[in-house]
This record gives sequence, C-alpha cells and structure tokens, in this order.
Amino acid sequence: MTGLKIASLDLHKTELVVLSACETAVGNNDNIVGVSSLSRAFMMAGAKSTIASLWEVEDTSTKEFFEHFYEKVKTYKNYAEVFKQTQREIYQQYQKDKAHPLFWAGFSFFGSA
Repeated sequence: MTGLKIASLDLHKTELVVLSACETAVGNNDNIVGVSSLSRAFMMAGAKSTIASLWEVEDTSTKEFFEHFYEKVKTYKNYAEVFKQTQREIYQQYQKDKAHPLFWAGFSFFGSA
C-alpha cells in the first residue's frame, strides 16, 4: 500500500487511524506539498486524525502505551486528550528507568480531537 493509494481512499467517516509501525509520521519533504507521510496520506483520504510514530519505537513501550490509550478510549472519545493523558502516564511510569523521550514520546497525534 502506498501513500498515493491511501490518499485515494474515501475515509471521511473515519475518526482515527493508528499507525503503530515505526516511522509512520516520517516522510519525504517536498517544497510544494510539505512532508508526505503515511499519516498525511490517511488524513488526505479524509480521516479526521491519526497517531503515528516519529522514530523506531521499542515494542514493550508501544504495547504499554496503546494498552493505556485503548482502555481510556472506551469511555472517553476525545482522542487528542486521551493521547495526552496516556503520554503523561507513560512518562510518569518510566521516570525511574526509561525517562528518555525515546521510550514515551515516539508517537504523535495529528488532526482534530
């Protein structure tokens, strides 16, 4: 699946796309279009928001992050706010052993709440 194929989909009824693979928010920089990434392709297709990674994210911290995130989303549908809360929780959990942002800040939220 390419970004071009993704952008041609009709995802206007899609609230959130989660791209938990490595570097899904990283793309090519174009002087006219800007940064083209998989995350951007999903938003061009109509998805209201995406979560994507900026670097290679450790498997264990990814699992923990999304377990927390999805548990919160069950009761609170403001994805942007849930994302921020989850990031804070993971940061606090990792303060002793894994305080470096590599472990808790690899994912970014793009789009509307």
